[in-house]
Amino acid sequence: MVSTMSRKPNCKAARRGAVLLATMLVLFLIMAVMLVGTLSPGRKVDPNGAMNTGTNSVIMVQKRLAYMTAFNNAEAGVEYTIQWLADRAQVPVNDGAFVPTAATPSDTATFNGGNTTVDPNYSNVAMPTGSFSIRVLPSANNPSSAGSVTVNKAYYMIESIGYSGTIGATNTVRTIVHAYVWQQPVSKYAYLIDSEQSGNWWVGGLSQADGPVHTNNTNGNKTNILWFPGTTNQQSYLWMDTDAFEDTAASANWAKNNTGTSGAPQTAADWTSIVAYGSSGVKFNSPAVAMPTTGTLQKGKALGSATAITTTGVQIPSSGGTASAGIYVKGDVKNMTLSVSNNVNQIITIVQTDSSGNPLTTVVTMTAPTTKFANSGSTTVAVTSGTTTTTTRYTGVPPSGVVYVDGTIGGNGNGTPGTGLSGTIADNVTDGSGNLIYPSSLTVATDPATTGKDVFIKDDIVYNTARARDPSTHQFLPETDTFKQKAGIFGLVAHNIWLQKYNAAGVLNQDLEVDGATLATGTMDAYNYRDTAILGNFWGMGSYTAGLGGYFGVFNGANTLTAGYNEHHNYDSRFMSNGPPGFPSTPSWKVLSWEVVANKIS
Repeated sequence: MVSTMSRKPNCKAARRGAVLLATMLVLFLIMAVMLVGTLSPGRKVDPNGAMNTGTNSVIMVQKRLAYMTAFNNAEAGVEYTIQWLADRAQVPVNDGAFVPTAATPSDTATFNGGNTTVDPNYSNVAMPTGSFSIRVLPSANNPSSAGSVTVNKAYYMIESIGYSGTIGATNTVRTIVHAYVWQQPVSKYAYLIDSEQSGNWWVGGLSQADGPVHTNNTNGNKTNILWFPGTTNQQSYLWMDTDAFEDTAASANWAKNNTGTSGAPQTAADWTSIVAYGSSGVKFNSPAVAMPTTGTLQKGKALGSATAITTTGVQIPSSGGTASAGIYVKGDVKNMTLSVSNNVNQIITIVQTDSSGNPLTTVVTMTAPTTKFANSGSTTVAVTSGTTTTTTRYTGVPPSGVVYVDGTIGGNGNGTPGTGLSGTIADNVTDGSGNLIYPSSLTVATDPATTGKDVFIKDDIVYNTARARDPSTHQFLPETDTFKQKAGIFGLVAHNIWLQKYNAAGVLNQDLEVDGATLATGTMDAYNYRDTAILGNFWGMGSYTAGLGGYFGVFNGANTLTAGYNEHHNYDSRFMSNGPPGFPSTPSWKVLSWEVVANKIS
């Protein structure tokens, strides 16, 4: 900004209400049958017949209650498993079905409950009456172990079996429920921050977001919004849905026409001047979104089970000559340049300085597979130290797509050209019909939990298949099918992310584009946002997440940019369900569908 300086509704209550109503109707029926059997005029009373009718009705009620208990236990198993998944530090990585372990959530449930008859392929949890057995089946395209294509979605089918009594005993009812769930990535937001900085403003026309926006306001600073009544070309929030702007605070700090004139929107036309979707796109007192704080996920993805190297350089963990994890970089990086060959092969050039002060250049070339799950890909690592180049080749599917640097990337944002991160992200490999064969997914990360582990962006970071822009306004146009199918996925994680003043050629970065999902536990902004020499535009095309909302530019009372950048957060809708590899997720899991697939009584 500039400075003056979705869960599926829980129908549990409704279903239980329906069950209660049905039970009351059954009891009413029993009473009616007994009364008819004993008191109907013109008939002889048969005490045995009445007793038989009553006994049968009681059995019916018992069966109904057993079915209800089994159903409720199966549903409890789904809720339990969702909570277990939410408690994980990272998404479980499994190629096949697995069961939740006994560790967390923090309840007293006993796995396998002392019941030796439970299927060993399931975890069984005892309930006050009966129990439930659970297992989880991942989607074939989930993040998986080395040797499989990595698609960065987390979809699971939870299979929960509810029992009304002892498993296998006579009259025990078994109900099987299937629930399909997915984890919502942090990148589902176009703009997500934990706290707002004082003096930071959303200014209509100068700072905009065309995707979901969320502010936690954990430091108590209200969101400052400057709006201009009666306009639609100076809106700040362009997302056409109910989550265009969410804030945990009770209200914003509103100013209209200039920062010195307070005034909250009142009419429908006022709201439309701010939010393209109108007032229904604004939500105050929203629940907070948990923010990521550590880099253990990214470091773990890069190293796998390998032990990190201790001298400056690049490590490709491997097993049997095949890359088994990601890419680990020891030491500070002066430059990291991303480039592409043949549209689909990703090249990463890493420039460092070794312990003797000599240049150390590592070029990692990841040749994409041309057949899904086949070992047709490879990774070549060329290390140049002084005048000597050493080349190593790994067969099979390239690394996981996570590049973890235990130092900084770039530096000296005030002036020295050509230090930091820039480049192009390779395309996905698709067949002639647009079906995915191999995804190009890359995340570059430093330790976001350590102050000073920063990344400087020296020039554009863009997808090889670009998203089209309007030639006159330069605004991004709607995503085409070609873009969605071919463009890769990029993520950037660090403590702070800074926009450099100059690019590698020493030219001012007047207009800087970053495609992908960025996450800074500190902040991401322009290192020289007060510099009057810049006066340009920052184009973020994907997702912006930060601990503090960044400063990008300075404006005056006439709503004119006087230094730094106008700020454009353009949404990549693919991030709604598909984050970059190793990118943090929210603890929220969404139920996509839910069904009862079997009911059976022993």
